[in-house]
Amino acid sequence: MEKIQFDNTTFIWKSKLKFDSKSCIGWIQKRISNADEFENKWGVYSNLSELIKIPEINLIAKKSINFVKSVNQIEKEDLKYDDIKADMWLNIVKSKNPVQNTFDDNGVLKKGLEKYHSHKVLYEKNGGINPDWTWVYYIQMPEKLENDDGALYIMGENGKEYKYIPEVDDIVVMKGDVLHSPNTAPNSTKDRIVLAGNVEFSYTKKKNTII
Repeated sequence: MEKIQFDNTTFIWKSKLKFDSKSCIGWIQKRISNADEFENKWGVYSNLSELIKIPEINLIAKKSINFVKSVNQIEKEDLKYDDIKADMWLNIVKSKNPVQNTFDDNGVLKKGLEKYHSHKVLYEKNGGINPDWTWVYYIQMPEKLENDDGALYIMGENGKEYKYIPEVDDIVVMKGDVLHSPNTAPNSTKDRIVLAGNVEFSYTKKKNTII
């Protein structure tokens, strides 16, 4: 696992799950059909082993959440949590004419803050998981990338933009309040397909302190 520190407060953690996800791409494409995205949160779960019933995706989910746990352990300096909740969804960004609200009517990524979102803000608007961490696992990435095609944009301190170009089998973890946006890849014949989710840790028992 590797931590990429963009500035004093902005960073991502990344790793490889070492999982061949090709076997589930066909199922995902059939399930999502012609829609640009499929956001079924499958409920909120404390029992992570019951997340979903598709074996390949269930394995990705468990590996991803275990990675988030490792990140949380490092960042929280071994502060013990009492409970964990998670949600997740499949997402496709079409290489041609993507329709998500981060793109304009011509499929071009919007500029400035309009293209960004954070899962903390989405929670404040819609409820659900209050994310300590957001994770993204890249099942399929576009090819024929030029310049910033396929990039994951991240907003840092003082409005500074950073980018990371993911690869297939990458898992990326960021804080739940980090503003981010995926870029399209108009020259690609492959869509971007990810499994992504939020994880919330509860700390009802505080660290023992010596006064």
